[in-house]
Amino acid sequence: MVARWILALCVLLGPLPAPAQEDPGAALLAAIEARDPAAVAAAFAVGARPDRPARLPPAFAMTDALAATPDEATRATLQAFAEAARAAGFAPEAQIAGPMGHGGGSLSTRLAALPGEEALFLRVAGLTAPERRCTLLGQLVFGRDGANFPAAAALLPLIPPERAAEPACSLPFTMLAHPSRRPPPALVEAMLAAGLRPYPDALAELVRQLPPGVEGDGAFRRLAALDLGAVATDSRNGARRRMPVLAQLGEDVLAERAARVEPLLGRWAELVEAAPAAVLCATLPRQAVRGWLSIEGETSWMEALRGTTRSLLLRCPAEAFDEALAEAAGDRLWTRLVERRERPTLRLMLAAGLRPADLAGFAGSLACAAEARLLQALVETGAPEGARLLPHYMGCLGGVEARREGDLDTLALILAHESAAGPVAGDSPVAVAEAIDRPDIVEALADHGAVRSRLMAERQAFWRHRRLAALAGTQGPTLPWEPEAERVPAAPELMRLAPGLGAWLIHGECGNVNCGYAIAVREGRGYRLVLEDAGYGFRLERAIGGRARDVTIQARTNAAIHNVTTWRYDGRVYRRIRCRETVTEEEEGGATRQRVREGACAD
Repeated sequence: MVARWILALCVLLGPLPAPAQEDPGAALLAAIEARDPAAVAAAFAVGARPDRPARLPPAFAMTDALAATPDEATRATLQAFAEAARAAGFAPEAQIAGPMGHGGGSLSTRLAALPGEEALFLRVAGLTAPERRCTLLGQLVFGRDGANFPAAAALLPLIPPERAAEPACSLPFTMLAHPSRRPPPALVEAMLAAGLRPYPDALAELVRQLPPGVEGDGAFRRLAALDLGAVATDSRNGARRRMPVLAQLGEDVLAERAARVEPLLGRWAELVEAAPAAVLCATLPRQAVRGWLSIEGETSWMEALRGTTRSLLLRCPAEAFDEALAEAAGDRLWTRLVERRERPTLRLMLAAGLRPADLAGFAGSLACAAEARLLQALVETGAPEGARLLPHYMGCLGGVEARREGDLDTLALILAHESAAGPVAGDSPVAVAEAIDRPDIVEALADHGAVRSRLMAERQAFWRHRRLAALAGTQGPTLPWEPEAERVPAAPELMRLAPGLGAWLIHGECGNVNCGYAIAVREGRGYRLVLEDAGYGFRLERAIGGRARDVTIQARTNAAIHNVTTWRYDGRVYRRIRCRETVTEEEEGGATRQRVREGACAD
């Protein structure tokens, strides 16, 4: 009877509900809060995920818990968390999106950022599949503004050597090469020592970024031993170009002169020395030749260029320079090197078998510069037939005040191959030498049969103009074989500064407003400059007693500043004694006023 009543009650009430199941995510968060490794594993076993719920991913809660309570219980819990998550298909390096307003990451990268947890990080990172460890390395080097760099270095021994050459292991270098990373050179060196190799683009950028000094030397040497001839993309200056790594770096150092390559300049010679000859000779000759034409003055760039060119000449065959020299033929490369007095470089060029397209013009420039040794080397290897070098030599010859060490040796070499009587722009060589007061040259020419003669007054003035212009460093009248000057300043004017003291006023080249002025006085057979200045007005003041006349020069610094300077001769040179500056200032309403400052001249 009782059984029947129970059966009837069950039919009326229906089946009883099953007991409520606990949310796996909530269970996982509770296990983390309790620091219970077994409960963590149990939560994963029933479907918990490290990235759910999104508002508080358990993986982030776990690392936050360790940061708040860095004890062994929490570490054991995190270890169990990592192992259980991996067993459930969530690797330690798997990226997890953070809640709104918070950054994401992976369990490994967040753990790597916790101070003092290096050992635990390595245990967890060891759970990453071997083929994914370079992926984890990339996450470490790219995240948190370098905070994970120590962890990245610690991870390197866990990367199997057979995996180090895979593409995934090259990507971390690309991330390090980003300008915002500024990686420590020790990390770059450690990655290279572990067998990882950068892509060519990253190789070029890392070489540029290495800091100067001992700190970056180890990484630099390992980078320099890589394939510098590999073609990389250069996307600077708004253009994407494909060119070898060494060519990119050479363009920085030898052509563009960008300020940001200053650290590279100190190591450039070592980089050139480390490069295989085949790479060096295929990439740098063109840039080295062009560099001579673009860099003025004695700078760190010039020293780098000089050393690079000499290395190329010693290590590369002559044909490596064919294209470079052909491109520079119209730029007077060889003549420019003569003008710069680059004797060792020119000597190496000749010894390497290089010759300019205009061999006669180059020989003339050597004669003009009195480069006797270089001219001898050229003659010994076959100077151009029929080239007349005496006119070039005499045309560049200075007066006694500009005597050069190689003058007589160069003349002797020339006269060993051609007549001493050949005309120089229509004048006899010996007459030119007499006009510029070079008795030593007159004597040498006479010893080779030249007949003494004198020039007409206008030809004497021509050669005096050239002589004084050379002394003042300005343009003089050109000779038939020289490029025609755009403008030749007026001929020097003879002035009387004081009784018994004559001088020549030499007109210089002009800018927009001001022109150069120089005064030269006689000193024995030669001339000496006693004043050099620039302005738009020159005036000799009235003589006072037996004193040399003062000189006043008016000049403009810019449209608003007008200067008047008075110079006085002290028996040796002219010195400034009085300076007046007038500044025109604009006031409100468009009116102007002048502010005048006058007094002794500042040094």
